[in-house]
Amino acid sequence: HTHVLCTSATYFSSYQRPTKKRFIQDNARELGLYGLCKVGQQGVLLVEGDVVDVESYVRRIKAGSKLSLTVKNGHT
Repeated sequence: HTHVLCTSATYFSSYQRPTKKRFIQDNARELGLYGLCKVGQQGVLLVEGDVVDVESYVRRIKAGSKLSLTVKNGHT
């Protein structure tokens, strides 16, 4: 398929457990995504990659997380 670059910003309540961090990192690695995560009172997770992979990642994070999430996607 044609590769379309996508960036997603996911805002969440702070998480503390190492298992959550590992879950977020492992899924990003598996899909070949790049990004960063800022934790705190209002955390933000930014990922970038192919649109299909980013959308899959967001679905995985939503399904596997008990965090309150707000997702904003941007396609370039």
